[in-house]
Amino acid sequence: MDRSKEHFQDASDVICRNILSLSEIQKASHVAAFWPIQGEADIRPSLSHLMKSGTRIYLPQIEGSELNFISIDSLNPETLEIGAYGIPAPTGASVPLSAIDCVLVPGLGFDKDGNRLGKGKGFYDRALSLEDSGPIRIGVGFSDQIVEEGIETLAHDVPMHLVVTEEHIYRL
Repeated sequence: MDRSKEHFQDASDVICRNILSLSEIQKASHVAAFWPIQGEADIRPSLSHLMKSGTRIYLPQIEGSELNFISIDSLNPETLEIGAYGIPAPTGASVPLSAIDCVLVPGLGFDKDGNRLGKGKGFYDRALSLEDSGPIRIGVGFSDQIVEEGIETLAHDVPMHLVVTEEHIYRL
């Protein structure tokens, strides 16, 4: 997945527009997201737009084996601390996932059934499996991260309800 800087930015911009076009996001007042690292789509413009329109945004923080979501007031990277695995994270009190309407989830790969390949630590799967009627799970990636043959899943893997790329929105 070698992307030029220009292609990366153009594709990220389209992903942001696709995220903002989702009725689930338009209706949401509480959205959990991620701070892009290691080639993940830069969704910060969509988060900025949502914040300006009054949507509450939450970013993840890893504490031990748990993934917590903490409300942020700014997308200024200086307001974040470098947390576990070198991931920028907010500080403060976490909110239960039951208080969040939608969660934007990064991944290394997705298939057309909503299965997600993460980075192998299971943080998102553990957090999202705690809420049966929890937030709408929206996978975010580039079109070249969609695998045709499907992703092998385990019992603890949590599928996405939607997957958003620069080329498609998959509703599952």
